[in-house]
Amino acid sequence: MAHPMKAYQRVRITTATPAELVVLLADGLARYVAAAADAMSDGRWAEVGQHCERSVQIVCHLQESLNESVAPALVAQLDRTYETWTRCIVRAQLQRDVESMRALVPQMQELADAWRTVAAYVREDAR
Repeated sequence: MAHPMKAYQRVRITTATPAELVVLLADGLARYVAAAADAMSDGRWAEVGQHCERSVQIVCHLQESLNESVAPALVAQLDRTYETWTRCIVRAQLQRDVESMRALVPQMQELADAWRTVAAYVREDAR
């Protein structure tokens, strides 16, 4: 039997709106970057690599899902932000810079919060 939490997560993802999916990704991104920073501060380098790799994958997915036709100026800004985050994650990992890694987390949480607001607005508008 599958773990109940996995089933819940699968349903949550398959029934989410595009804005809600971005929230899930941004939340996951912040979690992975924070976990990378924690692992880095403890010297657990294999975990740092895993968390950083997953973080970069999420940023790439967010970047690939941008739709320039919706709001070109906003999309351009998000694209630059995602590029910067990718470089910062890789640089922090290579330089073993815990503080730089931790500094990214609030930015990512802020993005998640902004998308949470959008998702709530879209849900209300759909009613």
